Amino acid sequence: MANQLAGSSDDKNLLNSWKEIARRLHRDVRTCLRWEKNFGLPIHRIDPDSEKSRVFAYKNELDEWLSQDRTSRSASHGDSRRLSRRVLLLSFVLICIGAAAVLFFSVIRPGLGPKEPADFSIKSSTLIILNEKGKELWRFNTGLENLCGEEKYRQHYQFKRLDHTSYLPYILIRDIDDDGSQEVLFSVQTQGETKEGEIFCFDRRGRLLWSFRGGRQIKYGDKTYSGDYRINGIVPEDLDADGDFEILVISAHRPDWPCQLALLDSEGKILGEFWNAGYLNDLACADLNADGVKEIIVGGNNNEYGQGCLAVLDAASMRGGSPQGNIAFQSPELEPGSELFYVLLSRTDVDLADCYPVDAVTTIVLLSNRRIQVKTDLTQIYYDFDFDFGSPQVILSNSFLQAHEKARLEGKVRSTLNKEYENNLIRGIRYWDGDKWTPEPTMNRRWRGVQAGIQAHQ
Repeated sequence: MANQLAGSSDDKNLLNSWKEIARRLHRDVRTCLRWEKNFGLPIHRIDPDSEKSRVFAYKNELDEWLSQDRTSRSASHGDSRRLSRRVLLLSFVLICIGAAAVLFFSVIRPGLGPKEPADFSIKSSTLIILNEKGKELWRFNTGLENLCGEEKYRQHYQFKRLDHTSYLPYILIRDIDDDGSQEVLFSVQTQGETKEGEIFCFDRRGRLLWSFRGGRQIKYGDKTYSGDYRINGIVPEDLDADGDFEILVISAHRPDWPCQLALLDSEGKILGEFWNAGYLNDLACADLNADGVKEIIVGGNNNEYGQGCLAVLDAASMRGGSPQGNIAFQSPELEPGSELFYVLLSRTDVDLADCYPVDAVTTIVLLSNRRIQVKTDLTQIYYDFDFDFGSPQVILSNSFLQAHEKARLEGKVRSTLNKEYENNLIRGIRYWDGDKWTPEPTMNRRWRGVQAGIQAHQ
């Protein structure tokens, strides 16, 4: 067969060995073997079924293969170059992303910090809101050079604090509208107690949501009191358990009286108000009648009677003014108050001996046994009431015991501290029934009429 092949018309086209094939391709034999195996070099065998059989090839087939292979290799090289460029570009992009990530997490992000307000500072006339890491988020310049310093605001931050008297909040960071973000409530307090009386509500970015000015010009008797008020405290409370906070604001006239208790919703709209002919110093909220809605208990002093006072208010019907007998303490602008209870506490011979014009309730505490405990200012006496204001009890503090002994030694009082003395203080408590004062624990009947009217319109 080899002689037949050699003697055929294709003799000039035939290559009879790997050596001739290699010479034709200008490669060594090993390369030609690899090209056959890996790239389909057109090689023929006398025995096609045996790899060891003698090989032969045709020049024209090799030339054609070589031409096609170069074209494919050229295309392959082009694809490889394009692929390489893509790989390089992708690698570059990934490197840039990695570098940006490192820069963000190591430099930029710590500077940004959490966006939620968590703390504050006061610098000169400016409120500065901080995140939990102490980084500044935003600031509000009041423009007041006599703005109270940070120490004062710290004493009235977030929660009520009890000392000789209650320290109600002047500044709050709280989610008051149940939107998952913190709002900031800030009341202006100045060292000279001037240009005060306004509350600002900001969102977490420092955008002003609303503001409220406490009090207003109002007439009592024949005297008109100006619109100069200062905020005694801001107390957020979810009275109806709907997730949104109502906001209670005590505003006291400066330098005189009266005092306004305002109830706002979470958007700063006024829902109700109650006016007292004297200061209001503290408040607490509790569901006294177990109906699922909290009542408001507020304490202070009534200037007409010179006694400490307590009022219990229904948030759904807050209106009017405190019960007064003297026209000088009545406002023609106010209807009779809608309070559930209004209570006057007893004066003692000790503070009366020193000719103090008025005593006051300074703190209100809700006890775990469903009782309400209040403390008076001058005498530091504790009065306890149950939730329907019956069964009052009196506790004489050490301060009062010392004051009584001092007054006795000085000849100012002759009384003896015993159970009868305490019972006399209890008998001296007075309740407003809607028409008159009574020593019996009594609810204001006028509130029942107000409540009936509310229910009729529901």
